[in-house]
Amino acid sequence: MAFAGFSGPAVAACARRGLIPAPDDAVVPLATGAPAHRTIRKLATVCNESEPTYDATSAAGLHELPGVLRRSRATPRDRPPAVVEELARAAHLPVSVTEHARRQALPLPGLREEVQYTAGCSPKDFVLATRLNTAKDLLATTDLKVASIARRIGYADPGHFTRLFTRRVGVPPGAFRAGHAPRTH
Repeated sequence: MAFAGFSGPAVAACARRGLIPAPDDAVVPLATGAPAHRTIRKLATVCNESEPTYDATSAAGLHELPGVLRRSRATPRDRPPAVVEELARAAHLPVSVTEHARRQALPLPGLREEVQYTAGCSPKDFVLATRLNTAKDLLATTDLKVASIARRIGYADPGHFTRLFTRRVGVPPGAFRAGHAPRTH
């Protein structure tokens, strides 16, 4: 059994982001302690005040530890955090991941970490998967033209969308529609 205690000016910010538990949830079981132990061992090796980069390397390790602990928690959250829900709602917008982070008032690394933790992929891959899933649904359930679907999910160039869809899904949008059209008997 091991315990980690946090104090200092960054504690409130880490608690708001969910990196460390709120005071009333002071004990959080981990699914595995191995990642935390590795991070702590790595931190212990750089905590030698005679090393020239002591300040920077120890600060980096201390910033890494709360994220490692959070990802190692035993019980997943009951629902996706608002960050991922908002990213899914805005996935159709033709904006960069950096702009998505700005719109949510998050630093880019914070958005990346939140999406990786919750969805298991990068924000760019999450946006792409959301767009393609929406495209598949529209292809299977509507008569919208491919160009209209492309614009609806955030692609101004239907040719780019078609190439991307074909590469990622394995068939062109028209073939996908043909294979998923409602069957009448």
